[in-house]
Amino acid sequence: MAYVVLAALVIAGIGYLFQKYINNKLWQRSVQEVMESNRQGVTTLQVQLKEKNQRLKGAARGIEQMTDQEQIAHAVVHYNVLANMVVYFENGNFYPKRASKDKTAEETVVGKEREGIVNPHINSATGVKVFDMYVPFTTKDGLRGWLVEEVPVNQMMEDFAISFHGDKGFSYVVDTEGQILMRSINLNSNLTVNNLFDAIDPLHVHGRGKEKLQNALQTGKIGWAVMPFEKKSSLLVYCPVEQDSDWYMISLIDKEEVNKNASQILAATAILIVALVTLVTALLHIMLWQRGRADKQMVKHWKYTDHLFNAVSEGMALVTPGTPYYFVSMNEAAKHISGQWGKRKVVGGAFLDEIYLEDREQTEKIFSIAANEGKRIPFAFRILDSDGKIVPVTGCVEKNIDYNGKTVLLLRYGPVAGNSDSGRIEGKKPLSQYGRRRVLVADDNVLTREMLKNMMEKMGITVETAVNGQDTLDKVKTQTGNYYDLILMDIHLPVMNGYETAYQIRSLDRMDAKTIPIIAMSTDDLSKSPETISLTGMNDCLSKPFGKEKLQELMDRYLTVF
Repeated sequence: MAYVVLAALVIAGIGYLFQKYINNKLWQRSVQEVMESNRQGVTTLQVQLKEKNQRLKGAARGIEQMTDQEQIAHAVVHYNVLANMVVYFENGNFYPKRASKDKTAEETVVGKEREGIVNPHINSATGVKVFDMYVPFTTKDGLRGWLVEEVPVNQMMEDFAISFHGDKGFSYVVDTEGQILMRSINLNSNLTVNNLFDAIDPLHVHGRGKEKLQNALQTGKIGWAVMPFEKKSSLLVYCPVEQDSDWYMISLIDKEEVNKNASQILAATAILIVALVTLVTALLHIMLWQRGRADKQMVKHWKYTDHLFNAVSEGMALVTPGTPYYFVSMNEAAKHISGQWGKRKVVGGAFLDEIYLEDREQTEKIFSIAANEGKRIPFAFRILDSDGKIVPVTGCVEKNIDYNGKTVLLLRYGPVAGNSDSGRIEGKKPLSQYGRRRVLVADDNVLTREMLKNMMEKMGITVETAVNGQDTLDKVKTQTGNYYDLILMDIHLPVMNGYETAYQIRSLDRMDAKTIPIIAMSTDDLSKSPETISLTGMNDCLSKPFGKEKLQELMDRYLTVF
């Protein structure tokens, strides 16, 4: 009885520790999911801000080439229609005249030496909440000005706002002082609180929780914390937006919502464990019942092995009559030929693992003929022993019956005289996942090129880039054979599209140009045009947008070194 109680206590203790471990792992996974959602929102916001900044810079460079005020006014009217842009000059002039002047934007940007962002505010002329991006410029005649693009906050929030955990989680954009600049379109998002720190319990973590978060925002850190937000214990994740701003994206979710998901998974896990314990108990009973029979069979087996195998000096082995050909047993002579492999060999070991790689295919064919036709077939192959030596052997194989009446293949073999020590295979040093592979990424979108380069370099891949079809073709032409291991190419490239570029590469009079994998990329559904991809010499397709997992799968398919 004492043993039963002790066993119950041990099982209970193990169950408690296991539950605690699983709960911790689930919590970590939930934190990572929220952080990933937060990063996705930050990335989307960064992309939009970067696109607007590049558009502003391009327009500002155009204005810098102008001297005539009317010409500048006409250009700004065009920019205003396209992207709600206006220009402030240091002499007080403002274009376009028909636009409404925002005093907050004017007071903020005029006099600034470098580009930046005006935090969200109420436009003094329209009453709409907006933020502004601006770029300073100087015309040819020395007149300084500031090109400003006004962006409605609601429009931006619609584009990047994220929710997670079934819309229970939401996000804010705040500045380093905690002032809420933009709010998620989410029912759980508080519409009245203006400063993040006002909603956080100041006594959290002995009065230092709020201070730690403030310090994190001031120093540009990425992280997470659990603290009372509006009197609810909440998971809070923070990440800087950067892009010449002091903005942070803050993602929040009630901790109870996170724990609720974990509890559901734990309950399902507990049910699974009970089912598994029941199954294991039943299997143990069956195993105990069969143990007597197994013991008798083992006695017969050893007697059979001693009598049949060890009575002869040549190597002998019993092998199953079907691929991949597993060992049943082997005699002492065979173990001696195989070295330490033979001493460790047990039932279920693959016989072909001992055969030298180059001889395996032919050996498998011989075994198949012996198994299917019942003939006695001579053979010769090389064994790779445990010391790395190649031992040539010769012998024959035929179908036979083992001590239990089961069909097996009986092998008789011995080493070829004078060759037992021939050759040694040294172990190769392990390579990195992709063995220093080099990929050429061809895309006219600089953001796409940089994202792909960043992802693949983290995989250990060397990445080079091209901006159009002709550039891609030139890079392949100028490099020596087998320089690139894969080409990842957008279909809609300028100068020469992806289809034509692939065709031109395949037409080069070089062997590597005929065989290098070329992968098509496009926002189009490439699965609907497999014939076009195949006819132009491309190997595969990748539809945008795609994530790291899809890219990793593609790299595994074409670049993995075995």
